[in-house]
Amino acid sequence: MLKKTNFKIVFVFLLAILSLSSSFKNIENKWRYDVEGVAGQAIEGTDLIKIWTYTKTPKKNYLEQAKKNAVHAIIFRGYTKVTQDKNIQKPFTQDLDSEQKNIAFYNAFFADGGPYQNFVELVNNGTPGIGDLIKIGKEYKIATTVIVKKNALRKHLEEAGVLKTLGQGF
Repeated sequence: MLKKTNFKIVFVFLLAILSLSSSFKNIENKWRYDVEGVAGQAIEGTDLIKIWTYTKTPKKNYLEQAKKNAVHAIIFRGYTKVTQDKNIQKPFTQDLDSEQKNIAFYNAFFADGGPYQNFVELVNNGTPGIGDLIKIGKEYKIATTVIVKKNALRKHLEEAGVLKTLGQGF
């Protein structure tokens, strides 16, 4: 039988593990999306993409997260363009720790109402097309087509010092 002191230690230890696991889950879910290129004409310096956002409710509140996800994808994930040769659009940074190294900048950048909004526009007011709303268990996967102002975004991140300029190399 456990003594009261040992029980308290075990209890505190279990609470700490539960707290950490829920923190990791929140970090992991913050950037939970899929991205794909969209066939169509985009203005020079922009990318036309479809971002699939996971949400518990299929209401309009997912649109801001979809815009954040789209900008995040351009910076950190990249995607496959829908062209004949299906070329890969690489992310702006290959550094897996870049987001963590610049956490204060990216927290402010992706905050509600933050600067990310200047680099993304909804297509068709974000209205999902046919087949763009899928129920998966207790949540929904909703597609939103957006235009990301890729060149302006890159310039902003370079000027902020969180992204190396193309001339700097790796």
